[in-house]
Amino acid sequence: MNKIVKSAVSLVMTLSITAALLGSLSGCGKTEDNASMFGRSETEQRTGTSQTVSTIPINTEPETTEAMTEMVTEAATAVPTEESTESNEPEVKGTPVVSAQVLMTGDLVIDARAMTGVVRFFDNQKEQFITKTDDTLYVYDASGNLSETIAYKNVCDDVCALSEGLLIAYKDGKCGFINLAGELVIPMEFDCAEEFCEGVAVVGIDEKYGLINKDGQFVLPAEYDYVSSQLDGTCYVELDEKMGYVNAEGTFIVPIEYDNAFFPSEGLSAVCKEDKWGYIDSTGKTVIPFDYDKVSPFSDGLAAVCKDGKWGYIDHAGQIVIPLSYDKVSYSFLNGYTVVCKDGKWSVIDTSNQVMISIESEYDDVANYNENRIAVLKDGKYGFVDADGKEVIPPEYDETMYGSFYFTEGLAAVCKDEKWGYIDMEGQVVIPLEYEYAYAFSNGLAIVKKDGKLGYINTDGQIVIPLEYDSCTPITNDSMIFVCTDGQWGFYTVSYQ
Repeated sequence: MNKIVKSAVSLVMTLSITAALLGSLSGCGKTEDNASMFGRSETEQRTGTSQTVSTIPINTEPETTEAMTEMVTEAATAVPTEESTESNEPEVKGTPVVSAQVLMTGDLVIDARAMTGVVRFFDNQKEQFITKTDDTLYVYDASGNLSETIAYKNVCDDVCALSEGLLIAYKDGKCGFINLAGELVIPMEFDCAEEFCEGVAVVGIDEKYGLINKDGQFVLPAEYDYVSSQLDGTCYVELDEKMGYVNAEGTFIVPIEYDNAFFPSEGLSAVCKEDKWGYIDSTGKTVIPFDYDKVSPFSDGLAAVCKDGKWGYIDHAGQIVIPLSYDKVSYSFLNGYTVVCKDGKWSVIDTSNQVMISIESEYDDVANYNENRIAVLKDGKYGFVDADGKEVIPPEYDETMYGSFYFTEGLAAVCKDEKWGYIDMEGQVVIPLEYEYAYAFSNGLAIVKKDGKLGYINTDGQIVIPLEYDSCTPITNDSMIFVCTDGQWGFYTVSYQ
């Protein structure tokens, strides 16, 4: 199967923390790992299903192109108009106040594959999370209060992946599902299983995959080479190197006849036959001919397309709205804007092809706009230009696999000579480059690593959670941080003043 190489800039931080530091459990289907830096369509074409970005390879389900588009959108605020270039400030809840640590019994029940950037140890539908010992489950509510304990050893050997009130259960090399009463509700008859998502779960038997509902009934028989978890009611299916899509009822909405395909976006699916791309509607009817060498899903009513090495954008009717004259383009429009490159010159354009920002110098790559700054890459170093396209922070910081190329809350994590710290919007170092790694700020807090241990700092560089943990998570459920050292899990609660 072909790969998408994605550049979901903000997602890198969340996934690298949880996936690399917590690890993952086995799942169904394929495992692939490939991450880009800024990820332009010209050199790193998105085809098929995208991959979860992590600091080290983990078992990750291929994510959908649609999910990637949504994550990139969340990573950037709108490019400003002339009237708003000075007002693009981050929104912060307030000054974070961290409680004393509360210790928990057992290990956190974790599935770190992170379908859409949410680590699945917290069941948002049920507002609870679970820890486990060798024979007992401990159920906590959203405030971290222990609500009940459940003995599970008489039913299964192990559990993982709490989702929609059910846990994947393992016994004698097979898996099924138990509920939070410790009762087996779906028999142990599968070789592997994914967590439930919107009422269905991927399961595998004899290296073939299908979908079941919560009654354990197959809605899609286990006869396919790969089936993805559901996103927005759609699952990607592969058989004999051909691709298609089904809905949650197991009905095909895109037949398995294409060499490659994107998830549906704005009512249309980009599909590939014999190395040419076009678009079909939900009935499978071709609405835009197979004329293009490379394409993207639709966003803001437009899709990037490429022919003979030149990129432009088309609308839902297939009409060329922005001429195919660019050498490189961004994957999609974000809030009505995108980044393009022509003859080595980068600019930000709107959906009518009007240039909003001209970037003065030549760079190897350019990221999306965020907090009045645009990250630029040159000769393996990155810096930033402002909303006028002028270089304000020279490219002097190291290119890394983590992809820290954006400001959050007025600060950007940067690396030089393998040491990390933070700079402000003018390029001044405000938190010294002394850490082994530093993650992006979120709601006034950021994870940092020093001497092999993790903790949290605030935007003043003050340590608010000691750097003494082997693992820790981003803020979960808007108020909780889970930490672990020497196998002992605990949590902190965060409030804002």
